[in-house]
Amino acid sequence: MTTDRQGNAELNISLPVTVPGGQFITATATDPEGNTSEFSQCVPVMGAAQPDVAVTMIGLASLTDCDLPISYGIAVHNRGPASAPGAIVSDELPACLTGIAVTTTRGRATVRGQTVTAELGTLDPGAAAIITITARVTPACGPRLSNTVSVSAANDTDSTNNTATVSTSVSCDSPITGAAVSGPKVIGTRKGFDRAASAVDLHDLEDYQANLVAPTPHGRFAPNGSW
Repeated sequence: MTTDRQGNAELNISLPVTVPGGQFITATATDPEGNTSEFSQCVPVMGAAQPDVAVTMIGLASLTDCDLPISYGIAVHNRGPASAPGAIVSDELPACLTGIAVTTTRGRATVRGQTVTAELGTLDPGAAAIITITARVTPACGPRLSNTVSVSAANDTDSTNNTATVSTSVSCDSPITGAAVSGPKVIGTRKGFDRAASAVDLHDLEDYQANLVAPTPHGRFAPNGSW
């Protein structure tokens, strides 16, 4: 290599190894007599821009009753400086939920059994998508219902924000059941209540009287089942 009159020379080379972002490169020059120059100015290695997809989820109610609908709102954002190709949201809903439906503001969302999948395509930096899941709560969901959603994308740099979980309290009343009997017998029980019962109705009483038996009696039923 030959230098100019100021002793400077320019050299362009390709390194045979990959240097991670955040590292620095410097160089020295040695003449034929073995004399070595000072280190050159350090040059920082800039890593390639990467995406960072994150998911959050809210339950639209912290407490629900059996046989009522429940909704989940899921938000996905690309917080990174690069596009996130192949962004996919997956939610394996609890087996106790029925009548599952899903909508999405971008891409395509499907329901197969208890699994909800939303294929969002490529999320540009700062882009977002909203997925809404609705279902119906059954008695098997009580007393606590937990749901976890996850998101993935190619080249995602941070896995700590790829899942979100929501827990919901479920209150299910047990119905009074029983068979026709004669005489003063217990035909059913009520259990699991955390609130007062109202508008109680008895059916198939036919020709006998029925009393509501409770720690604090509140009235008497006529044979037709009215209060």
